[in-house]
Amino acid sequence: MTTTMQKPSLSRASSSLSSEELNAVMLKKRLSEELARIEPPFQRASRKSEELRLAQLAAAGPFGVGSPFKRSKSRDDARNGEPRSAVDRTSDLLAAWGAGRFNDAGNDTAFEEFFAQDAVFDSSAGAHSGVAEFKTYAGIEGAKAWFEFVGSLEFEGMEMAHVAGPTPGEVWLRFEAAKHVSKKTGKGTAYSAMTVLFWEGGKCGKVVSLPFLPARTAAILSEEDVPVPPMATLPTFEPHPEPMEAYEEAMARWSSGELSKPEVLEKYVAADAVNDVADSALPCVLKAYEGSAAVREWFDHFSANWDLSNASFAPVAGLKPGCVTHRMTCDVTHKKTGKEAKGVQAYVELAYNAAGQFVYSRHYWLNAPVLASIYLTDV
Repeated sequence: MTTTMQKPSLSRASSSLSSEELNAVMLKKRLSEELARIEPPFQRASRKSEELRLAQLAAAGPFGVGSPFKRSKSRDDARNGEPRSAVDRTSDLLAAWGAGRFNDAGNDTAFEEFFAQDAVFDSSAGAHSGVAEFKTYAGIEGAKAWFEFVGSLEFEGMEMAHVAGPTPGEVWLRFEAAKHVSKKTGKGTAYSAMTVLFWEGGKCGKVVSLPFLPARTAAILSEEDVPVPPMATLPTFEPHPEPMEAYEEAMARWSSGELSKPEVLEKYVAADAVNDVADSALPCVLKAYEGSAAVREWFDHFSANWDLSNASFAPVAGLKPGCVTHRMTCDVTHKKTGKEAKGVQAYVELAYNAAGQFVYSRHYWLNAPVLASIYLTDV
């Protein structure tokens, strides 16, 4: 599948467009280039090959809830003489997790089977929530500490899916639970997260954990009576059969600025759409925008306040029907404060209905405080 967006001439744009229009043209060109190198059929195939294994894992649970999972195959196991793929190794890792093989910190066998000696576990995306365990861990001992923290939580009603990411050895894992409960405090609430794993030679060298609105986890871990920040209810919808096509069309309209036109917004955005960019780093701006009028409010805020540069988008399909998840990386300069945030990154799940309309987005921020830093404190 190739993008339908045309690549603009920057030489023409630089001489006749305003700085805001030039920014949109450059963003559109960069997006076109990113989409052109993606092969959605490969991503969809990854989903299909994992459905049975994921269904079994969801039934067992990563902490052995329900029927115990059988021991995963050895790292030396190969299929048809070929090394197991990063997606397969992630499946093996989750199966080992579900079987409780990471519960014994005194036994290094499972940790050394799946993780490189210098592996990095980066959960710092949630550090600003005040949870001390949301930090970066290193090596086998770091892996043990991370699994010990995760083991302090129980998950109910889990749904998981993983597919190959946009670069070799990269796997994206979508994780949701109807409730995650602190074993210490007994408090619980719904949970959603993205996890990105990087594999090389059958070993995982890096794990990046991105919980949605990590302040929710902070609230259930707190011994105090802390209110849990609300999580918007996402609309139900009939999934688009080829969400990458709908994504390309929607992104083309967004990057060109056409979504600012009411008639275009009405065509491409569902009336009950939700744009959930919530994070406690800047709750007055980073919040859920519910309904097409509120989505328009977010677009207007973006247009009025942000100048993007060095923007890149890496989209992947297959984690959820009707959805595309993309990794957005960019530098953002606030048009009014003049402050700049470099390397802002988020993994964004975008849903499209059968009519090709945008239904919802959910942002999993890697570094929300960096983006928040360009605003004045009284925004």
